[in-house]
Amino acid sequence: MKFQPEITHSDMLSIVFADRNQAYGAYQLRRQYPQTIGRAMAYGFTLIFLFFSIPYLSSKFVDRTVEVISTTEYEPGPPPDIDPDNPPIPPPPAPTPPPPTRSTMQYVPPVVVRDAEAEDLEVPTVEDLVDTKADVGKKTEKGNDDAPPSITDNPKELAYVEPPKAPVEDRVYEMFDIHKPPSFPGGEAELLKYLAENI
Repeated sequence: MKFQPEITHSDMLSIVFADRNQAYGAYQLRRQYPQTIGRAMAYGFTLIFLFFSIPYLSSKFVDRTVEVISTTEYEPGPPPDIDPDNPPIPPPPAPTPPPPTRSTMQYVPPVVVRDAEAEDLEVPTVEDLVDTKADVGKKTEKGNDDAPPSITDNPKELAYVEPPKAPVEDRVYEMFDIHKPPSFPGGEAELLKYLAENI
């Protein structure tokens, strides 16, 4: 057996491109590929080295002394003198008392309930309201009937009757297992018995 020397990259390329068009360009590209890779690796490592060495080199040439800021305590001066020509501002005047209110009669909202649960409340009629010249309000109060009618500034004071809520059922529903496959009531034995009797 003869000793065969190691086949190099260029020998392999000449074997692969032996009967092919070597002027096409692929042959030349493959021949220069090892040099191109070597140059690219060298450029890459050089750039990475420069990137990581820039902070080290800049710390050698740039003076990084920290400027110390001195803190001084501030002492406030004397308070300003009060000028006798300008007296202090007087306090605001006391609030005026509210105007007299008119007589009001309580508004009783109608509620539909059973007779046994009904409360005996006096509901003022329209004639009573016209005769007494009273306004409708949240409670019955005596006041000045000759006073002008008051306008409620706060709309939250107006009564809103909520309708009675329906009773909530405390019924527990049976939960079904959706992962359980359907089966004949009684199991497979009942199914076979049913099929034997009816078929």
